Amino acid sequence: METAEKRVSEDTSRLRLAAVRAYLESGLGRPERAVQAAATALAEPKLPDEAVPSCGLVGALATLGRVDDLGPAAARGHLAAARSTELAYLRVPLAGWQMLGLRLAGHLREALDVALECRKATKGLAFGAELSSAIVGDAELARGRVAGSLRLLREARAGMDGAGNAGGFLYFCQLSTTKALAVSGDFAAARRALAELWEVRHRALLLLEPEMLLARAWVAAAEGVVSEAVALTHDAAEVAAAQGQPAHEVLALHAAVCFGDGSVAGRLADLATRVAGPRAPAAAAQTAALAAGDGDALRAASIELEQMGDPLAAADAAAQAAVAHTRRGQKTLATAASARAHRLAQACDGARTPALTAAARPLPLTTREREIVTLAAHGLPNRAIADRLVVSVRTVEGHLYRAGTKIGTSNRAELATLLHHD
Repeated sequence: METAEKRVSEDTSRLRLAAVRAYLESGLGRPERAVQAAATALAEPKLPDEAVPSCGLVGALATLGRVDDLGPAAARGHLAAARSTELAYLRVPLAGWQMLGLRLAGHLREALDVALECRKATKGLAFGAELSSAIVGDAELARGRVAGSLRLLREARAGMDGAGNAGGFLYFCQLSTTKALAVSGDFAAARRALAELWEVRHRALLLLEPEMLLARAWVAAAEGVVSEAVALTHDAAEVAAAQGQPAHEVLALHAAVCFGDGSVAGRLADLATRVAGPRAPAAAAQTAALAAGDGDALRAASIELEQMGDPLAAADAAAQAAVAHTRRGQKTLATAASARAHRLAQACDGARTPALTAAARPLPLTTREREIVTLAAHGLPNRAIADRLVVSVRTVEGHLYRAGTKIGTSNRAELATLLHHD
């Protein structure tokens, strides 16, 4: 691309190269550069490949958090793609990036609408049904419909066999599948999906690197290693910030909050002033309440998240409210919050998260003790637990002894029953 740009002087050729640059820069996680290149290309009203820079622009706007600009940019791209038999396939990534931007911003109902419209509009395109099913599956997962999401994602994956990486859509599909399996509580299948995710990782889609790290975080959370899950969300946030993707940074930090990290309140409050959509302020409110141990504020955050269309995050906030009320001896409020968390989790097909597990099975354990007990309940020997958590075997033995004393058993089968991992 750079070599070609140095060699051409004719205006139309330079504009077409700018169009391709917008597409590539967006995929490589450089949204500001993509926006600049798209502006150059789209300034020419007769550009023949208008759908190409439009696709790059939509992907860039999605991760920048400029959700208000997404609709017009996507509409322009769809019109251009509809005029070209050669570029008709771009209607799928256009819809995918628009859905992603709406999902990141917290406009989850609108995200699903875009995904469903894509499925209608791409009938007849090669692999259109499979690729659009991956988009719908991702949108459904964001709405907490875990079982339905998994069904769609598996159908999409099966249909993509023989299509290579399908322009990166296999990677996109596997990202969603890995998280869905982790959220469902099937940590063994989630671990296998994560291993496969590494194999299909697409080097031209670095804008999804934060999602890759979040998939790893969800698998760690499913296995009960919450400290690792939180660390991975911070890694995802750092990558997003380095790439200039504030909307992805919000998503990563919100995941950290749902995993119980109240240390990111300041950063989320700042991002809420710069990233459009309801997710950033909702996440900021949840983390401020979590940091303060304010059960009433956590319940309010749960209501806000449910209204946003994210019942899983709402369930986590409610579960955190139950813990906060319990710590303050407010038994009636704790019971109500726990019931709310259970209702929301059931609406998500019985999803499991660290907050929901802690609320459903309140045990007098520290975070580290619970991690070690959970891994022991999974059947890991002490040496494997020590290696996983990067501690000594003696440390693991000490935590298991103290945990066993607190809960009255050191039998691993009984631990599994107590933790609901049997």
